[in-house]
Amino acid sequence: MASQFFDDSYECDQDDEIALDLKGRKHVDRNGDEIYQLSGILTSHMTFQVPGQACADAFRTFISGLLDPGVITDEYSRVTPLAEVANDDLPSLQARLLQGSEHEGAPSRGLPPAVSFIGRDNSLYNQCGMIKAPPIPQRATASNDRLLVARHVASITDLLDAKHVVVLRAKSAKECQFQACRTPTTEQNHPHGVVTLEPFIHWGTLTPALDVLLCHGRMLSFRRNGEMCKDPLWTQAIRRFTPASPPTYCCECLDTLTDRRTMVLADAIRSRSCTFTAVNDKAPRFSYNWDIQLDEEGIRYDRGMRFVSRFSSDDEEEEDDLSSSEDDNMVVSGSSYRDIGRTRGRGYSRGFF
Repeated sequence: MASQFFDDSYECDQDDEIALDLKGRKHVDRNGDEIYQLSGILTSHMTFQVPGQACADAFRTFISGLLDPGVITDEYSRVTPLAEVANDDLPSLQARLLQGSEHEGAPSRGLPPAVSFIGRDNSLYNQCGMIKAPPIPQRATASNDRLLVARHVASITDLLDAKHVVVLRAKSAKECQFQACRTPTTEQNHPHGVVTLEPFIHWGTLTPALDVLLCHGRMLSFRRNGEMCKDPLWTQAIRRFTPASPPTYCCECLDTLTDRRTMVLADAIRSRSCTFTAVNDKAPRFSYNWDIQLDEEGIRYDRGMRFVSRFSSDDEEEEDDLSSSEDDNMVVSGSSYRDIGRTRGRGYSRGFF
């Protein structure tokens, strides 16, 4: 009997066939669509509050009074109203305050932009035969303490931009990592404890510390005691994603770092102005880079390039002399260049390139 269903002469009624789409899914017959009205008497529904929504709303309200609306962006770097920014992208907005993007109603302090601590490749010194890098020039226009402030401000800005939050630790044995801190980290000297820069993780693990004002009310701190911290799984996640020794500052030093940013910016501009004018005798060009190591390595890089260009021109002249005195079909190999460089006592050879 089963063969009759697969017989070619067997034809099915088109009315009995099931309409399927290209993926084999059944179509819904829309001919019987009607409008249904539900009365509120026999219906019931339940609402669930998002964990940490109150904390996210508190931060949104806090940042709205300080941040310029033109610098508020989403995860795609598009200018977006603050109300439309996703909750998970809110922590990075606090870094805008350290980049000089305050609201027009708030006093501007000329804050430096965030940079990443990415050093220049030092392999050029090995290619040039240098055993040690050139000595670091002494800067007379910027004091060491202000340069230290610049590095810490840049580090804090980078962490905040990478979705880190300022967590208040009331009882902590951690010491302030600011080298210029002169106050011992004790409960008597720091009644509010210390603050650490930790990964955001989730709004449900945080509660806003509205009773503690940081940086004269320009930075909002949190406590890691949200409702989700009661869940053992989230507690394990916090321990896993939080570093054992996060950047730690006392409240007084954090206020000092934010207050001295204007002076640090002025020192950096003067230092760059003197450096570029002395080398090129042209108008200075500023790229607001707060990593002091980048400045020092940039000077070394320029010296190395001048070192290479000077001996490169000499080698070309010597190459012409050698080629004129030998057979035209002779090919000078890379090792010959290295031997030439060693005999000249310069430690540099074209064979390295």
